[in-house]
Amino acid sequence: MWDVLGCIIVDHDLRLVGLAGLICLLASVTAIELLARALPAEGRAKATWIVATGFVTGCGVWATHFVAMLAYRTHLALGFDLALTALSVVIAVVAATAGVAIAVLWRQGLLGGAVVGVAIGAMHYTGMAALVGPVHMRWDADFVVASLLLGTVFGAVAVATALRGATGLNRALAVAMLTLAICATHFTGMTAVTLTPIAAGAQPLAAVPAAIAMVVATIALLLIGVAFVSTMVDRHLARRAQEEAKQLRTYVLELEATKHTLERASRELETALAASQDSDRSKAQFLASMSHELRTPLNAIIGYSELICGEMCGAIGDARYVDYAGHIRSSGAHLLSVINDVLDIARLDAGRVTLDEEAVDIGEVVDEAMRLVTPQANEGQLTLQRHIGSDVPFVTGDPRRLRQVLVNLLSNAVKFTPAGGRVSVDASTAAVGVLIAVSDTGIGMRAEDIPIALDRFGQIDNRLARRYEGTGLGLPLAKEFVELHGGTLSIESVSAQARP
Repeated sequence: MWDVLGCIIVDHDLRLVGLAGLICLLASVTAIELLARALPAEGRAKATWIVATGFVTGCGVWATHFVAMLAYRTHLALGFDLALTALSVVIAVVAATAGVAIAVLWRQGLLGGAVVGVAIGAMHYTGMAALVGPVHMRWDADFVVASLLLGTVFGAVAVATALRGATGLNRALAVAMLTLAICATHFTGMTAVTLTPIAAGAQPLAAVPAAIAMVVATIALLLIGVAFVSTMVDRHLARRAQEEAKQLRTYVLELEATKHTLERASRELETALAASQDSDRSKAQFLASMSHELRTPLNAIIGYSELICGEMCGAIGDARYVDYAGHIRSSGAHLLSVINDVLDIARLDAGRVTLDEEAVDIGEVVDEAMRLVTPQANEGQLTLQRHIGSDVPFVTGDPRRLRQVLVNLLSNAVKFTPAGGRVSVDASTAAVGVLIAVSDTGIGMRAEDIPIALDRFGQIDNRLARRYEGTGLGLPLAKEFVELHGGTLSIESVSAQARP
C-alpha cells in the first residue's frame, strides 16, 4: 500500500493524476447510471443499454490508463505501439460489455463484475505492452497479482451493489467500488513495473507520440461526457415519466371510483325509474277507472240540471229552484272539465296521446271554439272578435285537440278580462306555417309570472284571478298539444298595473 502511494506521489505528476481520477469517476458514474437503465429495459432497448454501458466502461478504463501514463514522469523517450494501443481499447470495451451482459441478462452481479474487473486488468497490461522506447520492463509478480485481484474484487462488488437496488446509497457505493477497481488496478500495476534503460541507440518502432495519446484520451473523455449527459437526461425523463405514470394511476383510480359511484347511482336510478313506472301505471289505471266512475254521475247531474233549468217537465213553483239547478249544472260542467284536463295530463305523461290527423280548416276550428266560449263571454259582457286571413291554408292536425287548445286559450282570456273588454282571434300565414293569435284587454301578467302560468297547476295570485276557480292546467295543456303538432306556444303580456 505504501509502495503504491509512493509510486503515485514520487513518480507521477499529481495534476494529471487528478485529471485521470476525475475521468475515472465520471466514467464510473456514467457506467452505473447506464447499468441502472439497462436492468428494467426489454428487448432491443436492453441490448442498446448493455452495449452503451460496456462502451463507456471500456473507454473510461482506457482513458484513465493513458492519462495516468502521461502523468508518469520519466526522462526516457517513450511512445505507444499503434496496434497494441488499438487492441487495448477493443479488449476493454468488448470484455466490459460481456461482463455487463452477464450481470444484466443472467442477474449474476458478482460474476459479471469480476469479468469487468478482468477487462480492466487486461486493458492495463495490454496498454503497458504498447509502451515502446529504449527501456526494459521488469515486473514484480506480487504487485501484478495484487493489481488483478483488486480490479476483479472491486469490479465484482461494484456491479453486485448496483444490482441490489436503484437507491442513492447503492449507486454511490457502486460508483466508488468501480472507481477503486480502475485506479487500484492501474497504479498497483504501475508500482509493479520497473523501467530500465537499454542501449542508447535503440529507437521505438511504430511509436505514437504522447501528444497523440493525449488527444485520443481527450476524445474518449468527450465520449464519456456525452454519455453522462445523455444518461442524466434519460434519468430525468424517466423520473418525470414515473411521476406522470403515478399521476395517471391516481386519475385511473379516481375514475374507477367515480365509475363505481355512477354505476351504483345508475342502479339506484333504474330501481327508482322502475318504481316510478309502476306508480305511473297505477296512476293511469286509477285515473282510467275514476274517469268512468266520475263521468257517469256527472253526466247525469248535468243532464238533469239542464232539464230542470228548461222546465221541460212542467213549471217549477219557485224560481229559485231554477237558479239552483243552473248552479248545479255549471259546477258539474266545471268538475267534468277538471277531470278531463287531469286525464289529458296523465295521458301526456304516459305518452298515450295520439293525434288523429287530417286536413283542418282553421276558420272552422276557430268558429267552433268561439261558439263554445260565447256563453261565458256574454255572461262577462265581453266582445268576441275573429279575423281569418283569406290566404290561410288548411293544416294537418287533430281538429279535436286544436279546438281544445283554442277553447283553453279563449276561456283563459275571457276569465281574466273585465266587463266591457274584448277578446279576439286572428289567424294569418307566417313564414313557417300558420300563426294563430288570441289577444284580450284583460288584466295581463308580469313577465316573471309567464313561466308560472305555463307550469302545471301554476296559479298567479291576483285579485281577479281568484274570482274564478281553476286547476292551472289550461295553458300547460295548450302548450303541450301545440308542441305535439310541431308548433310553439308563446305568451306576450303586460300587467295592467304596468300599463301607461
